[in-house]
Amino acid sequence: MRYQCVDRLEDFEFHDARLRANRLDPDRLEASVQYLNLHQDAAQNPFEQDMELGSASLTMEGFSVLCYEPARYGKMDADGVIRPVGPLVQYRGAEAWQKLRDVLRKELTILGLWREEDGSYYLEGQGELVYIENFNLSFTFEKATIAWDDFVGKAWYVDFGKETEE
Repeated sequence: MRYQCVDRLEDFEFHDARLRANRLDPDRLEASVQYLNLHQDAAQNPFEQDMELGSASLTMEGFSVLCYEPARYGKMDADGVIRPVGPLVQYRGAEAWQKLRDVLRKELTILGLWREEDGSYYLEGQGELVYIENFNLSFTFEKATIAWDDFVGKAWYVDFGKETEE
């Protein structure tokens, strides 16, 4: 691959990226990622705006699932505040791994990904099982590498909303 970024997930915008696992073992995740965007200020971005990458590969060594949590849906109360409905369900250990494996049998859409204060990462995702399931995933890794060959154009959000401003 022509470009490579190691341990700098913050250089990327994962919102709406599609991830397909090629390998998921205890201690290692290998995946292909579509619709991944590189931020303008990243060292590997030669352009003056955030750019969408061609197909990228993601490898996480020392990958460990901390918690898998099916998302709860919200309902607006009389005060206009959206409150979660239903009990909070969290899977840890072997159950969390199995839930992630189930979701990764097909592509998943990443709705958000960020680093927590404790150094772990948090992913909001949407997977297709029998039905679409939103979920939250906490995980850690020792090394993350994203590699790609080309840029396909401006990130989808660069001009988002500009057509309505004119």
